[in-house]
Amino acid sequence: MERNSHFITYTYSKDFHGREPSYNVDHGEGIGYDLELEGILYTTSLEEAEHDIAEYAKNYTNKGKPLFGFHTLERPGSAFLITTKEGTTEQLSERWYGPDGTPWEKNEVSTFSGDPEEKRAIKGWANPLFKAGDIVEFFTPKNQYVGIGIVRTEAIPAEIANIEVREKDGTRCGYDRDTVQILTPNLNEEGSFVFGFSHKYSVARVNPVNVFKPSLPLTKRDEHLLRFVEEIENKRCELMNQLAKDEEEERLQKKKERMRETFRSAASNYIGDGFD
Repeated sequence: MERNSHFITYTYSKDFHGREPSYNVDHGEGIGYDLELEGILYTTSLEEAEHDIAEYAKNYTNKGKPLFGFHTLERPGSAFLITTKEGTTEQLSERWYGPDGTPWEKNEVSTFSGDPEEKRAIKGWANPLFKAGDIVEFFTPKNQYVGIGIVRTEAIPAEIANIEVREKDGTRCGYDRDTVQILTPNLNEEGSFVFGFSHKYSVARVNPVNVFKPSLPLTKRDEHLLRFVEEIENKRCELMNQLAKDEEEERLQKKKERMRETFRSAASNYIGDGFD
């Protein structure tokens, strides 16, 4: 049976607030740049959406704010829900198109989130075009913002990615794991990475459909900052793993001591009872 749905496309341009294009905006989700919502397109089919996207891209003339891309969401039902925020309702599929209107290869796979009984098309990372250690851009719907960061998590094998994850009551809640962890530095009001005597960064969890290749040239400072954050996180994980091992060893040692004490106590009682 054909699925009853409609398509809403959000058209975004890059907004650098009159400054030179760079990753210098921070919304508490790391460094990046803002997007401006240029328009919303409503269609009843994917073919119509792609036609309107191509026409929009061809006729776009605002050179001061170059197009970032087109975010197309398929939503259930035939009624149009007017909203300027993507995450306010469920969607059946999700696609991105580049500033020239052509599909971005890595985002052609739809994701499913509305129907809990509907399998997700992206399971783990089905065919990722990025890997741990890659510098990428990522879209955050909450602030209509594009961040820059370093991929932290490895793609997981298909046989593991296809394992369903269920809540304690048995409710299916998707697959393990369909998000990507991305490290991104946080800057203070002065644009510095240093907060007092420490450095701060965020770990964003992003669906693979919202991860892209960098669209701006990276400065040496940006690249060194990202690699520094990666090194900090690696060291933190090493220390946390060592701490967990130390705690486990201490727990086992205490357990052995309790067992020895129990044995000594039992042996003492046995010997004592033998002389009564």
